[in-house]
Amino acid sequence: MPRLRVRLTRKASADLLRLAKFLVDRGAMAAAEKALAAIRKSFDEIAESPQASRQADDFDDPDIRHCRVKFGRYGYVVLYRIYPEESVVLSIKAGLEIDFGDVDLNA
Repeated sequence: MPRLRVRLTRKASADLLRLAKFLVDRGAMAAAEKALAAIRKSFDEIAESPQASRQADDFDDPDIRHCRVKFGRYGYVVLYRIYPEESVVLSIKAGLEIDFGDVDLNA
């Protein structure tokens, strides 16, 4: 499968900023930078092998997947949908806040 483009929804972009701000507000600028780098690396993995991640259990659609990002104790979870030409990141959550009830699947 050719490398897919990865696009973030507005919500996913806002999630990324929120997660970084959480660390920065606690004086952990270096951790925020490392967290963002780890999350961005997951985007490369999604682009290379979008089917490699597990189907998201909360959704009936086999094209909705979640990629776990190892970072710290709990890490992050990137929720995305696979399309023929691209993968769209729908949401990014900290490992302890895995509730995707606020995700718009049509974004």
